[in-house]
Amino acid sequence: MYIIGGINVVNGLLAIFLAIYILWCGKLAKIGIKNNIPFYWLFLIVMAASYFTDAGILKTITYVMSFILLPWIVISIINTEERFFKVIDALIAGGALLGVLGIAEALLKFNFIQPLSSGDIEFFHEIRYGLLRIMTTFGQPITYGLYQVFIVALINYKNSVFGESRKLKICYVISVLNVFLSVSRTSIIAFIVIQLLFWYRGSKKKFANYMFVALICALVLLIASTSFNFRIPLIDDLLETINQVLSGNTASSGSTVGVGNRFDLWTWVYLSMGNKWIMGHGPTAEFAYKVYEWQTKTSIENQYLNILWHNGLVGLVLLILSYLSILIYSFKNRYHYILKSGKTISFNMCVFFTMLVYYVVEFGVQESDMARIYTVFVALLIAYNRIARSKAEVEES
Repeated sequence: MYIIGGINVVNGLLAIFLAIYILWCGKLAKIGIKNNIPFYWLFLIVMAASYFTDAGILKTITYVMSFILLPWIVISIINTEERFFKVIDALIAGGALLGVLGIAEALLKFNFIQPLSSGDIEFFHEIRYGLLRIMTTFGQPITYGLYQVFIVALINYKNSVFGESRKLKICYVISVLNVFLSVSRTSIIAFIVIQLLFWYRGSKKKFANYMFVALICALVLLIASTSFNFRIPLIDDLLETINQVLSGNTASSGSTVGVGNRFDLWTWVYLSMGNKWIMGHGPTAEFAYKVYEWQTKTSIENQYLNILWHNGLVGLVLLILSYLSILIYSFKNRYHYILKSGKTISFNMCVFFTMLVYYVVEFGVQESDMARIYTVFVALLIAYNRIARSKAEVEES
């Protein structure tokens, strides 16, 4: 997204990182794909081949660097317990840094990172409930909100291993605040669900206490809204969004129009598939569906439909298999630990909770900017279990 002097900054930095690693270390770990989520790697390989046939060598190299070499190197680097937690700390610190920028963006109602980009890129800019929907370095508020939800999951995991600390509490507050400042209903609901899952897994008593407090607050708000005709637009919209999703109602009000549009996408994608059902239109093809004479839909805010349209049934089936494989892999290894205390939640369960919610969320959002943090999470999952297996083998010998 951020192109300076014709160079994509993210891809440029990634290329430098890969070059330094190769020159410094010169080797990659043997992952053992057969035992480490084979369908995930198969999906990536098929996607890379699709880029090669549709977009040429340069796009293919970029994809391979970002989604095959990067996780492979992350797995190679993280071969000890100490390195694993250092990477977790780095990701949390990165989320906090972006969070500070996000708070500044909300207060100033100005994204001072976007002017660094050159070219004809049009950035998202929307005021909702009187707040600028923040997105810092991301292309959409919803993806930025989901990114911070991933960071919240890491903070919960770190808390379960080492206990709460002042630094983690500050990082948690910053990330949660940014989720709400993204003013994304999807991100906020995802955060609430993931947080409840962590509370329930960590301590059922603590979970019950939090739920009791939440119930009391909800009752107070209900009484206040009924007695004084006091309404909170964000809460109303959240409830309306949940109702529409559960009921399958595609009718859209002004405040929840995005939900209706996402339901309508199923029809629009179906009508625009043509004879491209098997392999799709290609990863670089541009979707365009004329909704009205004055409106053409050019984006697919549903990761499953997005993959179907671009990569056909082959891509969609492999995507679903890769998702199921990650869920099965993480749940199957839920009792594998590299460091365990009384309240420790395995990183496998951290990933399971996060991905379970994320895969549901993807029915209403395209992956886009979330792709890299998702890739890093999967790499961390594999690295974690490699370390856990090594520790178990040492203890047995």
